[in-house]
Amino acid sequence: MYVEASFDGGRTWNGSRDGSGEPVRVNADRGTHFFPAVVAGRPGRVGVAYIATRTRIATLPYGKPAPGGGDGARWFVYAAFTPSVRAKDPDWQVSRITRRPIHVGDVCTLGIFCSVFPTANRDLLDFIDAALDGGGRLHVAYTNDRTKRAAGIYVANQTGGPSLTAP
Repeated sequence: MYVEASFDGGRTWNGSRDGSGEPVRVNADRGTHFFPAVVAGRPGRVGVAYIATRTRIATLPYGKPAPGGGDGARWFVYAAFTPSVRAKDPDWQVSRITRRPIHVGDVCTLGIFCSVFPTANRDLLDFIDAALDGGGRLHVAYTNDRTKRAAGIYVANQTGGPSLTAP
């Protein structure tokens, strides 16, 4: 998972006018990471929510994940924070915010074209969102098709730790 940042109204990105600035790596783990949702607080403070699995999903020649490539993969929701995305090597605090997998198996990212692949799975609907409350705490909405009570839309709410907006 990577982040690009601009601190001059979009004239440069990660220090480059042509968009070639080095992106900032959010996670240090291996595997496959999908559906980033990014929020920004005070200048330099960034939060990222995403789903990830330790399984490495093969990609198609044009970079999209291969449909059906995640057979048996266990997907969890993660959140990452940095107090200074401007730093040369930002320190990211990464937390897995779901104890149990929200999905097991393939996650097809080809939209309506997933229907042509018999093993492709669109149950998560490519949905994840992140927002900050007035105290700078992160709230993550995501889909979950593995909960025993009911599959559906869930929310994880940050109750402690760093604020993205506090001085």
